Amino acid sequence: MDKILKDIESDALAANLLETAEEVEINSELLLLLDVVSRYKGLHNTLKSLLYEICHPYRNWNILVPQLRSFVLKNSNYYVRHEKGPEAFTLFAGLFIDAMVDCGKNSKLLSQTIESQVAWVAKMVGLFSVDDLFRYQSALNDYFDRLVELDDGESSIMMHIVQGQHPMKKLAVSLLAFAEKGADAFDYRPMAKLMQAILKRNYNYWLNEDDPLPWFLDHCGELCEDFHSGKLFSAISHTSMEKNINAVKSIDAEKEPVEALRDILDLPAHVDIVRLYKEIPTRLAEADEEELGKAREQGLPLNRFAENQKLLFLFRIMDTKGLYLIHEETLREINRSLVQLIRLQKFEEIEEFLLTAFQLLRVNVRKYPHTSLQCIQVIGGEVFKRKNGRMVEAFLWQAVRFGFQYA
Repeated sequence: MDKILKDIESDALAANLLETAEEVEINSELLLLLDVVSRYKGLHNTLKSLLYEICHPYRNWNILVPQLRSFVLKNSNYYVRHEKGPEAFTLFAGLFIDAMVDCGKNSKLLSQTIESQVAWVAKMVGLFSVDDLFRYQSALNDYFDRLVELDDGESSIMMHIVQGQHPMKKLAVSLLAFAEKGADAFDYRPMAKLMQAILKRNYNYWLNEDDPLPWFLDHCGELCEDFHSGKLFSAISHTSMEKNINAVKSIDAEKEPVEALRDILDLPAHVDIVRLYKEIPTRLAEADEEELGKAREQGLPLNRFAENQKLLFLFRIMDTKGLYLIHEETLREINRSLVQLIRLQKFEEIEEFLLTAFQLLRVNVRKYPHTSLQCIQVIGGEVFKRKNGRMVEAFLWQAVRFGFQYA
């Protein structure tokens, strides 16, 4: 260190290096993780290096979480069958929970950490026999209890668990499957309570969003005159969410935990609600096709604004943070719908939709650069084909305002 400091010209940097230099030791309790793989020199050295970094007071979870994920996923089989496997599980789970707490204000890293640990626990459970399940009962339930404790009403961790790409429901289903294999004596109460906490958070989130049908009718205006497809919104309505939250609150996980968990898993999880939202634009179009057929038969005026209705709800999806899992796909669908409108409708009829689309693209270009820029390219091609001066002018103005981007 002294030699390094002599070569540094910056006094400030030298002082900072001195201040942050630490003699790092692996926490004694984590040495058990090394003991399990002590016979495998390569694994042992890899893990030892990782644990040194984790135990450093200035650890960087941006680097460490992917490394931790990679190690536990690749080497789960070494720990599952080992006699100290349950203790190792608790230690690895503790590292992930530490990472979650430390990264609470970094949404992207927090999501990555949660997804990593849920994927790892699911991998472990997938390797379990019935005997293994009972060996790990205490470790698993301690982990579930610790997750429930994180639901303090202030931390964002639980909401990230609720809306994560690796749903906890899938893990619960895997655990419950053991009940059919003779493991009904397993203590399912902690898992049931965790799922209850997750679903309560889930339904409360949707109750804090606008009720979809009233929102749709309010924003649709004259485009929705004689609208008959309100039933499509039933499953995602506030009424349904209130029924769901009352149902989950009424379940007693203490008396019959296996049955309680089954009942809980019958209720829609976040991914189920996301799927319902994703289906609505297509179902709106299908409903309009039915109405179109009836209109033709009865000689009534055709609905020229079916695509506009679909596009309006696609905009709603993009404006809903909890639907981030389908945002990129929705951008592509918005692009397809806009192309249809540009081909078939007058500029006055689609002007607002075009402007809204550009606003969404500007907001999302950093998250989905290729998709956003491809949308602009395709829309531009269709606009110029129409040879409508006002439409071309509006497009060029929005494109210029978009600024330079690097895909």
